[in-house]
Amino acid sequence: MSVLELLPKTVLDKLQTLQFHTVRKRLGVRQGGHISLKRGHGIEFADYRRYVPGDNPRYIDWNVLARLDKLYVKQFQEEQDISVLILLDSSSSMDCGGEEKEKWRTALSIALGVAYVGLANQDRVKIADLGGRYISPFFSALPQAHKLAEDMLKIVPGSDQSQWKRNLLRVLTQVRFPGLLVFVTDLMFPLEIFYEIMALCRAKNLEISTAAVFGEKDINPFNSKQGIIAVDSETEETLNLGITSETVKEYQYLFSQHLKVVEDYCKRNEIHFIA
Repeated sequence: MSVLELLPKTVLDKLQTLQFHTVRKRLGVRQGGHISLKRGHGIEFADYRRYVPGDNPRYIDWNVLARLDKLYVKQFQEEQDISVLILLDSSSSMDCGGEEKEKWRTALSIALGVAYVGLANQDRVKIADLGGRYISPFFSALPQAHKLAEDMLKIVPGSDQSQWKRNLLRVLTQVRFPGLLVFVTDLMFPLEIFYEIMALCRAKNLEISTAAVFGEKDINPFNSKQGIIAVDSETEETLNLGITSETVKEYQYLFSQHLKVVEDYCKRNEIHFIA
């Protein structure tokens, strides 16, 4: 089964016990496990309102009638599903070749794990490759996780970042009721691109989480002290480097600063950041 290629059964069993929590109440499409903005026939009491002809008599509060001699009906918070949108960074740096292929599989595993939690709770789940080569329909049944995994394993990193905005806008138009969004990325691109993606998602009133995935070469690309040729996997530009201890320290400093800027931005904008 495709799911087991990315997530072991022990992990799947744990994921089935989890449920998403939203900060704000959300509208859904059908009955689910999240308290909705809609009032109807749920379990949690919301408010009273005056009885009008046609209301179901079973919701009349007879104790209030006895005290006030007025008819009031109880209103309840409905429980509905939520939409869960998962965005995949499919740029070239997600799969640099060699051992770094493990980074891409880790990203796929995280995306599928998030999807699995949603599907286990019958939430509506969509996964989209920002490169525009794969955009799933909304799935809401757990057995459909196998189809998702099968499709995700066919995605090959190498998308054109200049097309990300257009592809994202196309995906966001398919989200009828805003819910949760998870962006799985290595953040190996200019911060302006990250800001633009987050701004578009925030404008859609989504609750956003960013999951940063790194490979060993992201953290320490210097596997020898000799001069090496650095290749930008996104632009294919090359640069001859003479590696010294100062070079290593400077890279590590810039890398940590890059992450700190992202983390600070996320805190200011109420975006969950996991690295």
